[in-house]
Amino acid sequence: IAEDNAGRLLVGTASGLFASRKRTNEVEGSTEQFVRVTDDSSWNVRAICLFRGAIFVGSFGRGLDRVDGSRRIAIWPDEPGKPRDVVSLHADRDRLLIGTSDAGVFIYDGGRVSPVSGFNLPADSVVWSIEGSLDDALWLATSRGLYVYREGRLDLVIENCDARCVVRASSASPDMAWCATAGCGLFKVRLMPGGTTDLGEVKGVAMISKIDTEQGLASQNTFGVALGQTNLVWIGTSRGVASYRPGGGPPLLAITGATGSRHYSAEEALAGLVLGHNQSFAIEVAASSSRTFPEQFHYVFTVGDSRGQQVSGLPTRIARLSSEALQPGKYWEEVRAYNVDLVESDPVRVELTIERAPFPWTSTSLGTLLALALVALGWGWRQNRKLSTTNQQLTATRLELANETERERRRIARDLHDQTLADLRRLMMLSDGLTQAGNGHPAVSSGTPTLRDEIEAVSTEVRRICEDLSPSALSNVGLAAALEWALADTVSQLPADKRFETNFVCEEGLDEKLRLSAAAQIQIYRIAQEAITNVCKHSSATRVSLTVAIPADGGFLLELEDNGRGFDPASRKARAGRGLANIRSRASLIDAQVSWSTGREGGGVFALRRIGVPESRHT
Repeated sequence: IAEDNAGRLLVGTASGLFASRKRTNEVEGSTEQFVRVTDDSSWNVRAICLFRGAIFVGSFGRGLDRVDGSRRIAIWPDEPGKPRDVVSLHADRDRLLIGTSDAGVFIYDGGRVSPVSGFNLPADSVVWSIEGSLDDALWLATSRGLYVYREGRLDLVIENCDARCVVRASSASPDMAWCATAGCGLFKVRLMPGGTTDLGEVKGVAMISKIDTEQGLASQNTFGVALGQTNLVWIGTSRGVASYRPGGGPPLLAITGATGSRHYSAEEALAGLVLGHNQSFAIEVAASSSRTFPEQFHYVFTVGDSRGQQVSGLPTRIARLSSEALQPGKYWEEVRAYNVDLVESDPVRVELTIERAPFPWTSTSLGTLLALALVALGWGWRQNRKLSTTNQQLTATRLELANETERERRRIARDLHDQTLADLRRLMMLSDGLTQAGNGHPAVSSGTPTLRDEIEAVSTEVRRICEDLSPSALSNVGLAAALEWALADTVSQLPADKRFETNFVCEEGLDEKLRLSAAAQIQIYRIAQEAITNVCKHSSATRVSLTVAIPADGGFLLELEDNGRGFDPASRKARAGRGLANIRSRASLIDAQVSWSTGREGGGVFALRRIGVPESRHT
């Protein structure tokens, strides 16, 4: 229902739009005569609004139309085949807001219709009613609850209810509204300010009061609400039209108790309190008002300091505020009460002074001793750090020296391979020429060992030296294959009566899982060579097993086990040799530990363990 500029009463129905012939005379109670504005009886009108001096109608299936006399002019949608179900209209200054049953809220500026930016309503929300303005607070009554849009943000104020109608509680205040719901009664909502100060941050929230059958409402199903004269509220329910007149007077608020180091009376609290350092404080209040039960009051506590900073707390039903561990200085605490009609009481204010703490001589003395201890500890830590840094630099120097040694080995091996073996190949070719008669040279006797055999033997020995100096298997096929080759090659150099059975155990894909630098791998290879040589020389074993694995910590484990006579690294003979010293020295370069123990069959077990650590400092 709406009234046009000519004073006609407009009525929208499911069968079209009707208008009265003359203005309604409530005093005389005259009967109105209504006529159909257009001949279209299938026009399902759901909303009527006056905008820019014209009548706009929202309907199901046809969207938004403008009425010019008896003509209906289609405004939106402007694309055929896209019907819109408009259920609410609201004029907001020079904008027309359009609420739909399935597509949210749109805005019409007189030229075109576009969605309202920042509105993220659920897809199935029906926007039954719109009130307010985008410039301060815009209320949306939807099938999913009551929403408010302010400061560029859409918030859900009342959830899990079918909000049918919303109107401002006062034309002068956009922050209060009445909301009628289907099944939940009538609500009154008051928005609370938010903001950030030095004392903290509070988000703006809403204070909600409910009026239902407990307050005498005829039905929980309310579908419309309107403001009448003298602060009267008219409510359309499923059982008829009801009226409600809010209470006019503010509630009374009083202090019932204050507690600090002791209990204070209300007079003492209002006169101001002086509290000791680090003392907690609590204040209790009570409100009274007609038609409001004690549990229906809302309380808002505000805390401020002498610098003018203040912060308001959230609305609460608890009439108590506790403050703990306040810093020395002056504070004030203020509380307001709100009755069922959300009418605000006069504030009650309590001023506090928190004293400074006495000078802590004992704590200062203990703190001074602790500071001296920390200084000593810091000095010791610094010296240890310097020593640790020196050790790390020394280890890095030793590792660099070992790497330089390996580079020199590779250079010598490369020179032997490229120069010496080439010279030997030329000598071999010359020896092949000496074995043939003719050209004035006699043939070499076939019964004498030929020069070629000697040269081949020398070449083989040079190749072995090159391989020992720079193992090609390590760079070509990986650490696992190089260790297996080292074991087999060392055994093959032994006399036939001293050779023993070998077994190499390695998990599949070990080289892909290794997190070792090339420098660490060559040191492990050299340690394994030395350990295998010791077994060949001293153990008299008949069976040797070499195991390589990656433990769960991601490190590296090598175990060399034999069934020989065993080995005691603490013996005088072991300490006199250089082999164990070389092994321990190489192991320290890569942060590895080596150990010797007795095996399961009585022989010896050599183990090299390296815990998984990043390789950055060894690279």
